[in-house]
Amino acid sequence: MEKVLLRLDEEKLRAHKFVHPSSFVAVMAAFQRATIERHLQLLEAESAAMVDKEERIDLSHLYRLLKPIPEPLKRLVSLMEDHIRQRAVKAVQSVAGEQAAQQFVETVLELHSHYVTLISGVFDGDQLCAQGIRH
Repeated sequence: MEKVLLRLDEEKLRAHKFVHPSSFVAVMAAFQRATIERHLQLLEAESAAMVDKEERIDLSHLYRLLKPIPEPLKRLVSLMEDHIRQRAVKAVQSVAGEQAAQQFVETVLELHSHYVTLISGVFDGDQLCAQGIRH
């Protein structure tokens, strides 16, 4: 993924040099689609493992690659939503005992803090992605 991101950055520099500013966005979108869609199946196959292991750097790279392509990005956000939901259910189910209410609140706050940090780092503060995951 790092090589693709490097090529993407190089192409941006070339496009700024040789393409008229009014065409820059269209040229970059076409380049990104052509480059990324060739490897989309592989990226999506690996995304579930990345989400499960919460590999921040790889997920951040994956987000940057998928950002211009709405459908795969939606699937990544959906994977994150499912992962967070599963972890939350598992954590809340483990709450028991005399201090269950306090333990529940602490668990929920810890989960919230952990995943807000993860999401803001991985999705580069993208509000649409973060909003989709919060619900």
